[in-house]
Amino acid sequence: MIEEAVAQGVEETADLDWKRVIYDHQNPKWREEAAKDFAAMANSGGGCIVFGVAEDGERNAAKEITPVEWNASIEKRLLTAAYAHIGPPGPGPGVSPA
Repeated sequence: MIEEAVAQGVEETADLDWKRVIYDHQNPKWREEAAKDFAAMANSGGGCIVFGVAEDGERNAAKEITPVEWNASIEKRLLTAAYAHIGPPGPGPGVSPA
């Protein structure tokens, strides 16, 4: 499905956000950035943040698959950021890399 979205140049929408990389945990503001994105997605009624897809820079359309490393530690960091910076707490975000 991701390959087809890239081939067709699917644009971001209120319920779809392409992310080339997972938030850089060495950036001191990454937690706030992640929480902002998660909250925006939740407030728009839900959707998907897809890690590992670069955008074209013009239309915010899927341009290229950029594989990312995914493991339990990364997932835990993202969940911790969401729970620490978004209130009131709700169900955890479902996160899936490309």
